[in-house]
Order: sequence, then C-alpha cells, then structure tokens
Amino acid sequence: MKDADFYLLAETQNDENEIMKQVLSDYTYGSVCHNDDYWSNWIDHNNNFQSNGVAIAINNNISLFDLSLGTGNHCIIAICRHKKLNKWFRIASVHFDPGNRKHIEALSLCKWFHLNGNQEYIDIIGVILMLL
Repeated sequence: MKDADFYLLAETQNDENEIMKQVLSDYTYGSVCHNDDYWSNWIDHNNNFQSNGVAIAINNNISLFDLSLGTGNHCIIAICRHKKLNKWFRIASVHFDPGNRKHIEALSLCKWFHLNGNQEYIDIIGVILMLL
C-alpha cells in the first residue's frame, strides 16, 4: 500500500482521518470537510451524522489547499513536484455532487486551476485514486 505516490479518498469522516494519518504515517496527509448542510437531503436522521469530506495523502513535499466549491462541497488540492519525472502536479481530491450542483462545483475547480496556473502543471482530478 505504501508504494503509491498519492491516494485520493472520499467520504472520510473526522474520526477516520486520525486512523488514516496513522496508517499512512509516511505520507503528508490532509483532509477537508464539506459543510454539514451539504448532505441535508441524504442524512438518515435515525443515525448519528458524522461530518465528512475528502482527503489526500502524498509521498512528497507539497502544499495543500482547501477549496470551497460554492455549494457547501469542498475539495482538497495538492501542489507537488514528482521527484523522478521532475514535473509539477496539481492533484484535486473531490467528490462532485451527483445532482445539478456538480456543474457549479466543476466550474469552481476549473476556475481555481486557471487562476493558479503560473507554470506548466499536470492536473489530476479524482476520488479514490492510486498512482503507482
């Protein structure tokens, strides 16, 4: 499991993030939570609700950014340089809403990439992805 350059995770709860940090202790780990009301249509009120979001773990020196996507949804973005390839990457761990909000969210992410593109990057957008 620790041979991957990075992991992108979704539906990560705050209590799970502490476990994931321990499991991936050789990686830089970051997580962000969506606004709690973002899931209001999906919450089962008979069960305890846990705040959740997306996470990223990278085996590299990186910068992490929490980006609000304008709907209550958040993504986490890493900017890092691949050591062997000597290329810069921007990696977004995101979980787009399956409804109409995904268009707003995708545009927000694209706008951030456009406004923060002062050099050549390889962009990766995904959820639950491993690069070996």
